[in-house]
Amino acid sequence: MKTRFFLAAALSVLLLACTRVPDAPRPGEPGYAVCSDCAELILNPVFRVVPSHDGLVSVWHVRKRKCVLKDVCPNWDKFVTERSSLILVQGADGRYGFFDGRTGACPIPLVHRHAWPLSEGRCAVEDNDVVRFLDERGHAVAGLPTFPYYGHPLDDFVFRHGLCAVPDTSFLCGVIDTTGRWFLEPKYKDLVFLDDCILATLPGRRIQFGFDGSVLNPFVVDNVYPLLFHDRQLEVFAFEVDERYGLMDRAGNPLTEAVYLSIEPVSPALFRASLDEDDPGYVLLDLRGRITR
Repeated sequence: MKTRFFLAAALSVLLLACTRVPDAPRPGEPGYAVCSDCAELILNPVFRVVPSHDGLVSVWHVRKRKCVLKDVCPNWDKFVTERSSLILVQGADGRYGFFDGRTGACPIPLVHRHAWPLSEGRCAVEDNDVVRFLDERGHAVAGLPTFPYYGHPLDDFVFRHGLCAVPDTSFLCGVIDTTGRWFLEPKYKDLVFLDDCILATLPGRRIQFGFDGSVLNPFVVDNVYPLLFHDRQLEVFAFEVDERYGLMDRAGNPLTEAVYLSIEPVSPALFRASLDEDDPGYVLLDLRGRITR
């Protein structure tokens, strides 16, 4: 009888040792910075972020004595809103999903090739070169389109102010609203969301839109350069949009689109404009931006 008791006791001690709650690293210990950064995203005191291996971390459930999230990369991207606690997480195999920092669940499993932070109740995921939108439970959002993913200059697919920039099959960009309708038609080379506006780039032109669709500025430039001939400043300027150049007058009115690789004066009233870096040809422009013969 005593032998059985001691065997059972020894087995209990062994099981407890095997399921001992891992300690979070302390300041100065390896992995402290990584685990501390990740711990800031966890919103439930029963979870503990602990080192795993090879720079990975795991999330341990203190009471259940088990991992609720194992071996994930520490570069988590948090986009927590007032209504959500979902955190974008990358697994050790490079796949993405979402972890709930309050419940410890993964409503969107770590199975997607790409994913973007949750915003306004939606997140975009990519598989097999197709991007689609999911809700916080991992269900497809009705009405929102799928679209191709091909390394487009758009760097994220995140809703802001009820709007999101997406590409179409013609390799151009547009903006959709939360119903999937086009807010800005897909005809732009690039789109950038700023805090107070959207910058839309066409070949040789950039436009500033408000979040209500109004045009705030039809002529946005990257830079303006004076044009000199024999140290004399001329009546027109060169302006730059997306590493291309055009002519503008002293009042700031565009005389050409910014479609040239370079513009340089050959006389006070004549300018040589390069067309293509692979073609040595050029055109001559007059003071009104017209091509001369």
